[in-house]
Amino acid sequence: MSSILVQVIVGGLLLGAVYALFSSGPHAGLGHDEHRPISAHGDFVMLGMYVAFVVWTLFGAGPWAGAPLAVLVLATLGVVV
Repeated sequence: MSSILVQVIVGGLLLGAVYALFSSGPHAGLGHDEHRPISAHGDFVMLGMYVAFVVWTLFGAGPWAGAPLAVLVLATLGVVV
């Protein structure tokens, strides 16, 4: 196998592990019960990624400008929700 293929496979596994941690994180502390609403933690993470991506691509700002803006937008959205 070429080293590029190994890097792609390892990168995909690591990204999948991060997504799994985002989606299962709130359930580890709260437990899973049919009477409790399911947390949307993973949805907020994906929205934050989209905000940072839009700031980066449309406005030409780097990740150092996109990440704090994404934090502010998603914190405001979290308070509203």
